[in-house]
Amino acid sequence: MARPRHRMRDRAIALDVPAEDVQQLVERLRGLPATAEAEEWLQQIGDDRRALPAAVAQMIDDGQAGFSDVLAMLGSLPDVGSVVIQGLVASRSADAAPVLLRIASSAVDKDVIKAARRGLHQLAGVGIGAGARPVPSGVAVFRPVTPGIAWARALAGPYDEGGQRFVMLAQATLPVGATMAVSVISEQEGLLIFQAVSRTHRQLEKEWDEYRRTEEANAPVEIPFDYAQWLLAEAAQVTSTRGVEQPEDYTAWQEVAGGVKAGISPHLIYDEVGVDADAPSASALTSSDTLLTEPEIEWWTVPIEPLTSYGVELLQARSSTLVVSEAAQADRERQIIARAADAVFTADLRQRCKRRLEEVALIFARTNRSVQATGALAAAVVLGMDDRAPSSVPFVMGLVERAVAAAAEVAAPASQAGREALTRLYTGR
Repeated sequence: MARPRHRMRDRAIALDVPAEDVQQLVERLRGLPATAEAEEWLQQIGDDRRALPAAVAQMIDDGQAGFSDVLAMLGSLPDVGSVVIQGLVASRSADAAPVLLRIASSAVDKDVIKAARRGLHQLAGVGIGAGARPVPSGVAVFRPVTPGIAWARALAGPYDEGGQRFVMLAQATLPVGATMAVSVISEQEGLLIFQAVSRTHRQLEKEWDEYRRTEEANAPVEIPFDYAQWLLAEAAQVTSTRGVEQPEDYTAWQEVAGGVKAGISPHLIYDEVGVDADAPSASALTSSDTLLTEPEIEWWTVPIEPLTSYGVELLQARSSTLVVSEAAQADRERQIIARAADAVFTADLRQRCKRRLEEVALIFARTNRSVQATGALAAAVVLGMDDRAPSSVPFVMGLVERAVAAAAEVAAPASQAGREALTRLYTGR
């Protein structure tokens, strides 16, 4: 037996929907408080938008306190506004006209505004106007949400051994909607991956909390959203310079999230850590080699191939039978490492290492390691000074010494003498 049909009264709307579907939708909508967020109302509507005009007409006829505010809010949304307006017009109710007037004056979407005005004209044609009516006491008055950003956050991880890092951005917009963007950026290749997905506010908050609770080593930390935008723009510029097209999602993201704000740069990191970018702490610079044991840095290295000759020289120095004082031996080895550092740290490597140190300093600062953050920035500042040799940075010396030792291991002869030399190389005995 066919289910009874609910026919809407406005002949201009040719929609026949099962009365049962209409009633179920009305009951779901009535189950939400008038103060519920727009997203919650949209979730309750779900795929039943075909039944929404009839449900709206029924709700306006019932005259339940507060529902006119809800209908005005739903009618202002681009997603369902036109459908709500159809129901209001179909009701032919004096209560519908004030709601249409509020939609016409508060909606942002031009099509919704036009639909609301047409609806007012239709009702006026049958003698129904939008005269002002007093709001019953105790009923919340709907005030449309101004479109904008509810919140924006970002996470970033440290660089991996390939010079790549993970950056995630999230933005919740008003009145509804949210976007999560996941990206991978590379020091030398730029913006490798950028994927953006739509979320509801609740979905976004849930996923964001899951990322924040990650307890894995080198887990991403929260960084300023505007700075994350700057990082993406920096990487995108590298991509463009290489003649590679930027990810399509990134172009769309820029239209939604906007461009980089003026004045944003890595100076933000120096301000947060409290380091003078022109005069870093001498003591922090001196102890910067201790950073090499931090988990974000312990795997850092420099190209080994150009250091082979220095590795052999260091191996020979440590395996020499010539008797010299410990101070003289240490000075000879230091000179070898210094020459290697100045040779391998080209202008490009200096800049990349400087940026790495700045970025890891922000991670240190955000994970309560202020001493390490200060040391990283001190090393970064000196690396950026053209009149200072790379070998004047203890961090660089420690990094290069590790690489020279690896080069020496490759170059060592496969013999007992070579193995003994390597033992002396690593132990200093």
